[in-house]
Order: sequence, then structure tokens, then C-alpha cells
Amino acid sequence: MPALGFGTLIPDPALTITATRDALEAGFRHFDCAERYGNEREVGTALQAGIAAGGLAREDILVTTKLWNNYYRRDHTLAMAKAQNDAWGLDYIDLYLIHFPVALKYIEPEKLRYPVSDNPTTVSNYSNW
Repeated sequence: MPALGFGTLIPDPALTITATRDALEAGFRHFDCAERYGNEREVGTALQAGIAAGGLAREDILVTTKLWNNYYRRDHTLAMAKAQNDAWGLDYIDLYLIHFPVALKYIEPEKLRYPVSDNPTTVSNYSNW
């Protein structure tokens, strides 16, 4: 496991791809994400492009993502893990963590989204907590 990882909580999808690509080129091999960040597909896209460019295999990259607190029931966890794995597009996730150990009421994933904020440094809605 790499000693240093690249965190991907980046609100803008285009910046997510650019930052992830740049981190990969800079030598990062551990990428940390979460379903709640809403950008697993973009991070996966950048990593897939890095692998396709050559000189790097999937096995060279450590992918960490997290289960959000509304999905602790077994069937919800399995469904979310599959959806997250599909979003990454890398065949498998190396490390799957619980985001933080506090169970919350189940809410369908499509309904559990923060509204877009004009100020990305401000969390705009905690009403689903």
C-alpha cells in the first residue's frame, strides 16, 4: 500500500479528471474517493486513460472508496458496492471502507445528493443527515 494517497474530493467533474490525471503523472498510485463525492466515474476515467497510455497496469494503482451511512443493510451495501465498482470502470476496488461508523436512515441513492452550490467550499445541504 502506498504511503501517500491522493484524495479526490473535487467538486468540479472536469477538474476531477485533470487533477487525477496530474496526480497519476506526478507519481501517485493510491487514489481515495467516495460515493458521496459524486465523482467516482471521473476519477476512474482518468485512471483508465493513464493505464491505456501505457507503462502502468491496473495492479499498480490502489483504489479506495467508501460506503455512505445510508446503506448498511446487506442488500443496500452489495448494491452500492456494485454501482461504485461499475462507476470506477476498473474491474475491482482494492479497499472498501465505511465512510464513518454512524448508521443513517436509508434514502435511495438518487435522492441523496447535495444541491450544487455556487461556493464549492460551503456544504450546501445537510438535510439528509
